[in-house]
Amino acid sequence: EEAFSHNAVKTALTLALAALVKAEQLGRYFCDGMRFSRDDLRFSTNPDAIFVSAESFASGRVSFRAGKTRGAVATEMIGSPNLVAEVVSPS
Repeated sequence: EEAFSHNAVKTALTLALAALVKAEQLGRYFCDGMRFSRDDLRFSTNPDAIFVSAESFASGRVSFRAGKTRGAVATEMIGSPNLVAEVVSPS
């Protein structure tokens, strides 16, 4: 991933949103590396950022699937998060 057109933008997004979500106790912010799937749509991706509101967790709109790694509790998000972001870059 390109340092200035992709990684720097992703870092700025994470710094701003993660701080806001935590300060206002809005829910959870997940940065790069969290798999997101919709089984009903046969869709799965690994976006640059995901936000899930506390309400979405409480309603069951979003849940987690455990991975195959021993001891892993949540390695894949299932459902409909409130925000999914992918930073577009020339690559």
